[in-house]
Amino acid sequence: MHTLKKACELAEAGFEYFTNIEGTQCSENTSKSWDINVKSSHIRLNIQTCILRRIEPKRVIEMYIWFFVCATCMFIAVILHFKSVEHVKLQKKYGKERGARIGEVLGAVSGTMEFVFLIGLWISPQPKFTIPIFSNLAFPVADISIPLLNLVVSLSLIIPGAWIAIWGVRAIGLKVAETHGAPRKLEITGAYSIVRHPQYFGWILAHIGMSILFSVSYSMLFTPILLALICLISKKEEEELIKEFGNEYEDYKKDVRMLMPWL
Repeated sequence: MHTLKKACELAEAGFEYFTNIEGTQCSENTSKSWDINVKSSHIRLNIQTCILRRIEPKRVIEMYIWFFVCATCMFIAVILHFKSVEHVKLQKKYGKERGARIGEVLGAVSGTMEFVFLIGLWISPQPKFTIPIFSNLAFPVADISIPLLNLVVSLSLIIPGAWIAIWGVRAIGLKVAETHGAPRKLEITGAYSIVRHPQYFGWILAHIGMSILFSVSYSMLFTPILLALICLISKKEEEELIKEFGNEYEDYKKDVRMLMPWL
C-alpha cells in the first residue's frame, strides 16, 4: 500500500495521472510505463500512466472547477474591499453613522470572503509539485505525506507571516482589521514601523508557505495575481488614509515601505 502511494505521488509530480483516476482513459500511444524502484522494499512496479493532455476538456473543468471558483470569488471580494474603505465617501452619502455601519458590513463580508477563498485556493484539487531535493524524505500527516523539505520551507514562511499579521492586527484592534473600519489614529509603531501593511505582508508569506506545504501548483502560480490584488488594495486604502490623515500619512509613506521591508 505504501509503495502504491509513493508511486501515485511520483506520477502526480510529473503532472500525469493513472488511468483509473477521474474515469479517464488512455489510448495505446498516450500510455507509457513508469519503472519505479522503491529501495525500502526492493519492489519494481510498472505503472500505466495517462498524459493529462489526453483527458477530455470536460473532465479537466470538473476536476479544477473549485480552484477557479475560489479565484473568481477573490476578485469579487477585492471589489467589495474597495468599497468598504471609502469611509469619507460613504459617510457623505449616507451620513456619518450609517455610512460607517455600511462600510463595516462591506468590510466584514469582503474580509470573510478573502479568508475563506484564499484557503480554497490551497485545498482545491489541482496538480501537485515537489521540490526536487530530498523529495524521497516525507513527513506523514494522517493520510497525507508531505515532503520534508516542503514542510521546512513552508513553516519558515507561514510562522513569520502569521506572527507579523497578528502583530499588526493587535496594533490597530481586531474590529478595525476585520471590518476595514477607519482607525482613530495613525499607527506607525511596532509592525507598522516595518511595513505600512503588515497584515498583507503576512498574508503573502502565508500564501506562499501554504502553497508549498500542500504542493499545489495552481495556487503557487496564482501568487503574482494575489500580489497584484494586494497592491491594488493597499493603494486604495492609502488614498483613503491620506484623505483622513493628510500630510501625516504622506510623511509616514516616505519613511516606511508599503508591503516588503526590502522593496
